[in-house]
Amino acid sequence: MAEEYDKIIIKDPNAMHYLAADLTGDVEVIIDGSAGYFAGTMIHGPRIEIRGNAGWFPADSMTRGKIKIHGSAGDG
Repeated sequence: MAEEYDKIIIKDPNAMHYLAADLTGDVEVIIDGSAGYFAGTMIHGPRIEIRGNAGWFPADSMTRGKIKIHGSAGDG
C-alpha cells in the first residue's frame, strides 16, 4: 500500500474488523468512524487515526507505527 499511496481514508467503516491490518511502510490511514476488533494489527510503520471508537486489541502485535483513537477503545 505504502508504495502506491501516502494517505488512505476509510469513511463510515461501520465498526468493521481488521481495518488497516498488516500494513508496512510510511503511510497514513484515517478511519473516519468506529473500527471493530484488531484495527491496525500487525503493522510496521503506518500512522493510523481512528475518528471514533475501536474494538478489542487495536495495535495488536504492532512493531512500529502510531495509532491515535479519538474515542473509547476495547480491552486488550
